[in-house]
Amino acid sequence: MKFVFVCSGAENLAAEQLSAILKQKGHEVELAFDAALFDDKVYFYIPWLYRLFDKRKQVIKDIVESNADIIGFTVFTDNYEWACHMAKEVKKQLPNTPIIFGGIYPTTCPEVVIKNDFVDMVCVGEAEESIPELLESMQQGRIDYTIRNLWFKNNNKIIKNSQRPLVDLETLPPYDKSLFEGNVPLKRVYLTVTSRGCPFGCSFCSQNFMIKFNKGIDRRKMSVGKVITELRVMKEKYHFKEVDFKDNIFNTDKKWTLEFLKRYKKEIGLPYRALGHVLFMDKEIAKAYKESGCHRLQFGIQTLNEQTRHKYLFRYETNTQIEKALNACDEAGLDYCCDHMFGLPGEGEEDYIEATRFYKKLKHCTRVTCFWTTFLPKTDLVKIAKERGAINDEDIEAINHARAGYYYCEGSVKDVDLKKTIRNYQMLYRIMPVMPEKAVDFVLEHRLHKYLYLLPQLPILLAIDLIVSVMKYDNSAFQYMHYYFLHIKKRILGG
Repeated sequence: MKFVFVCSGAENLAAEQLSAILKQKGHEVELAFDAALFDDKVYFYIPWLYRLFDKRKQVIKDIVESNADIIGFTVFTDNYEWACHMAKEVKKQLPNTPIIFGGIYPTTCPEVVIKNDFVDMVCVGEAEESIPELLESMQQGRIDYTIRNLWFKNNNKIIKNSQRPLVDLETLPPYDKSLFEGNVPLKRVYLTVTSRGCPFGCSFCSQNFMIKFNKGIDRRKMSVGKVITELRVMKEKYHFKEVDFKDNIFNTDKKWTLEFLKRYKKEIGLPYRALGHVLFMDKEIAKAYKESGCHRLQFGIQTLNEQTRHKYLFRYETNTQIEKALNACDEAGLDYCCDHMFGLPGEGEEDYIEATRFYKKLKHCTRVTCFWTTFLPKTDLVKIAKERGAINDEDIEAINHARAGYYYCEGSVKDVDLKKTIRNYQMLYRIMPVMPEKAVDFVLEHRLHKYLYLLPQLPILLAIDLIVSVMKYDNSAFQYMHYYFLHIKKRILGG
């Protein structure tokens, strides 16, 4: 059987994992990839440039000509409208070819997704066992409508099957990186995860929903040996220069982390980045990260208002614990970045000033990554916002249909004056890591930042990011530029 994945904007580990499993079982797998330049749902949104580089018609043509037995879309909240457009156009030309949607958004809102005329099936939860069973039944000439984790349409009825146990990560094969060859710079950065799930249920995160979906906290972690073997084999094959661990939180187990970092330093020896959490950081861990080659650890701080963080975000670490963890990184000389959320319930300029005064003291903070509060379907932050009167039932309907905005744009913020204020601090936070502390004090004292919203946001922010990347040796921005250069070149040359 031939399975065609349809993805956009970035490398997708879920597609690579499933592709490896399907190929092991003798199936053929292809990728139809939309680079989504200038509307990549990660960094850029420039409408006129997106229209200029729009590749959707060509991707649809590729899908139609692929002779697929089944077409699968990997869907998250931000790309749902794109996936619907693509699937609708494909269905017009391939009315008898099954289309299945899977990913975090279809898992969260399967009842919305399955109603689309162009969607035949929905994968609700993990796909590693369900999709191979589906293809096997199709190969035998009859779809099995009882496969767990799958929803089907059959004779105008919707069949909702039960959930199966979570996958044992130790049984999974290495990712099929060949799926994305030519579409992402595989020789530059290697993406992987060592775990699934998260020990926390932050109100704004999709893991908040997944804890309820899985009926408990999911904290699966691969063995140190399995991860090291994967990295060693893939390093020999792709000769990449850096590793990017995409775990929700990388260091949740101190014993595992210390053992892994010791082996990583000896057997892999490449720079890497990961996502951490302040409650799992101390001086010993910070030193181990630094010595093993970590060049950036990402922490979700979100706000320095403890009451907001506790009451609305379900984040119960204190400012003292945050400061202690980041001080441990500073002492070890370990570079890190801090995620900050704008537009949280009840917050205003005083909160942003307090955060500025905190961030400006950090010695090894290479970047303050700014997010605008965005409501994800069926998370507790949606309930909280409704209780506070920030959103209504109509807004929730839009959220559940993935029409609520993106993390990197204005998201849920509706007040015009607040938007201006946030833009000012967003620009200040972006440049702050390369500003002397006294310079930040001068800006605040004379309120020089209050007019920053008048400047052209995109070129200024790009220039700032480039300066920060050069001064702080942050390869992530250069990786992103490489991705754009690769696809603009392909577009110009007709590739």
